[in-house]
Amino acid sequence: MQHFMTVLINYITNQVIQIAWMEFMRKIQQAKHINEIAAAHNEYLDRTMLNCLLTPNAAPILNEVNRVLTLIIRFRCQLKTYSWILNATYTDPSDPSVQALRTTFEKYHIAVLSLFKVLSKLVEKGYKTSLSDLLIRLNYNGYYDQIARFSTR
Repeated sequence: MQHFMTVLINYITNQVIQIAWMEFMRKIQQAKHINEIAAAHNEYLDRTMLNCLLTPNAAPILNEVNRVLTLIIRFRCQLKTYSWILNATYTDPSDPSVQALRTTFEKYHIAVLSLFKVLSKLVEKGYKTSLSDLLIRLNYNGYYDQIARFSTR
């Protein structure tokens, strides 16, 4: 879960904000008229919205990301609520709190795998080059490739 969050934050910082901002600043410096600055600003906003998956066409991907984030928050809340278990010398695996954590983690794993598959298909079709960076960072050790192959058997 921490890996997913780190990858998502790095994607937004490096592929969305930094690249779009540098392009925006370059266009402002080259602008000769206020209309060119306004056009550069509009282009910056459009590009940022697109790369943040905030357009209608990207809604399915954003929904997958939101599902993963919701499960991360749920897992964290459950872990915090059940933190007393960590101090116990023995925790029964059938304990409802342990089962709740396990269920949330399994749902998280399924959601990330689903997102990985969607991103993989989009990158294969050449949809967005910035998504390929997100995909590479998410799957840097080939873990999700292996899981995706195993889950289709």
